[in-house]
Amino acid sequence: MLKTTADTLISNAQQEEMKIIENAKNEESRMLGEMEAHLRQRVDEHEIVRLAQEKAEEIISEAESQAAGLRQNAYEYTEDLLVKVKGNLHELLHTVDKISMK
Repeated sequence: MLKTTADTLISNAQQEEMKIIENAKNEESRMLGEMEAHLRQRVDEHEIVRLAQEKAEEIISEAESQAAGLRQNAYEYTEDLLVKVKGNLHELLHTVDKISMK
């Protein structure tokens, strides 16, 4: 009887041990799954940030290029206007000189 009770206790302890190990394995799997999902999300977020930074750099570069082009066009336009004004002033002075000589 004592041996049967001991065997039963050992058997129950072994079954409890197996349940604890199984629960620990399940918890480990669950935690690893959560960690993997979290890491994937972080990688995705990092990738999104990297892509956004690249796009921002492209936009800034394009804007700077356009600004330089506009600035150059403005300088050329202003230079053309100054050349025309100079020509008009030269003609005006020539006309004034003609009138003064009469």
